[in-house]
Amino acid sequence: MTPHAFVLLPLGVCLLLFSRKWLYRFLIASTVFSATAVFNVGSGDNASGVQVWMFFGSLWLLREAVSRLATGDLNVRRDLLAPLSLLSLFVLIVSLSLIMPAYINGSLQIASPYLFDPSTSPLYFSTKNITGWVYVALGSLLAFSIAQENDTPEKLRGTARIYLLAGAFVTLWGFFQLACAVVGVTYPAAIFNNSLTPSAMGFNSVLPDVSVLRMSSVAVEPSLFSEVLLTIIPLTVPAMLNCGYVISRRADRVCFVLFALALLLSTSSTAYLGLASFCVLSLGLAVRMKILDGRATLKAVIWLGLGIPACFLGLYATVPLFRSVMDFSLFSKSSSYSALERLMTVQNAWSYFLQYPLLGIGWGSVGSHDTVVKLLANVGVLGLASFLAFLFWIASRLLEGVKGRRDGVALTQMVWLLSLTMVMMIDTMGGFSHVFGHLWLVLAMAMASAVLTQPGTLEDRPVEMVRLAP
Repeated sequence: MTPHAFVLLPLGVCLLLFSRKWLYRFLIASTVFSATAVFNVGSGDNASGVQVWMFFGSLWLLREAVSRLATGDLNVRRDLLAPLSLLSLFVLIVSLSLIMPAYINGSLQIASPYLFDPSTSPLYFSTKNITGWVYVALGSLLAFSIAQENDTPEKLRGTARIYLLAGAFVTLWGFFQLACAVVGVTYPAAIFNNSLTPSAMGFNSVLPDVSVLRMSSVAVEPSLFSEVLLTIIPLTVPAMLNCGYVISRRADRVCFVLFALALLLSTSSTAYLGLASFCVLSLGLAVRMKILDGRATLKAVIWLGLGIPACFLGLYATVPLFRSVMDFSLFSKSSSYSALERLMTVQNAWSYFLQYPLLGIGWGSVGSHDTVVKLLANVGVLGLASFLAFLFWIASRLLEGVKGRRDGVALTQMVWLLSLTMVMMIDTMGGFSHVFGHLWLVLAMAMASAVLTQPGTLEDRPVEMVRLAP
């Protein structure tokens, strides 16, 4: 147990027994703390941490299950049946794929994920497969439970408010991390960065050559910190466009500035490419929703197409530190050691898929630094098709819902469509982030928002329910 367990265990029990509302709030807020562990298991390269979102998520699911069984309320919202069915199909295929390591039983050699390590190891069924399945099963259950909970626009906004405030807190903590380095004070990593997972040491990450500390805050590494912020910053878009807000217009705009600065200071290619994509996507949705007229759209296009690039080129030409950061994060990335290693894992995973195309070689058997090939290698075409069908169902309804509308429901759909697009775009380039809570929260909120595209679902009549069992 970590020292955090002595605080979180009694807190969790109290919330489980006495406060459903606050247990839910802690669950939502905990999804941004990927480097904080309640328990650490193993040691060295085999160490892993039980993240706080898993702890509070398990308590939330336990409370909901006991409450529903006690009251006999086994109803499921009818409008969520379609995405639930698709998500359940994906989990079923992930479960079925676990027979593949046992079937292969050592006849396939898995290459080392490290660039200059030529060693291989035979594939057998192991605890790694079970652990990977637990992440997917728990995350999927939480995604559906959170979607079921957010059955009104008011509840959707309440959850968004918690997520936005959590994002603001971890961003300020990221600035504190950098401030410690500037003034020469030891960063108190034990408070939020206590996971023993080897990849969770991002708070020590330093930019080569220029010795600049990279901001990772409470995340395992700067790139994941950037990914989390890129799923939260869409919540500030209505305030920036002066057509809505989550907390208040002023607070949301302050959050936007904080997030943008943190993304720039993270020195992560994920942050820079994601921020550029976010600006373009936000502009496109604003035009689709007719929030911006022709003149405003032209100004935005000129600023994005000329103003920002001009500022970038000016800084690159005149500020050596900025040039070094950009060279490391963007321009030399494709030929760097890490990029070559990532490419190697993708190529290896693709070769395993070609050998076992239907169910792959089993969930959790091999890593790949992109979502598509990782799913193909681990769960085959069946797993990839079911997951893409789930995403398409959500995205198509969200996109249709924001067409030519700018009411409160449409704004809710817009921000979660942006958030969903950002997380899946980043995961496509960096790897499926199913072991982290923010992915499942975004899927849940996008799912809950997507059903608002159906006329009258929440505005004109109560949500229809369907029973799972007699």
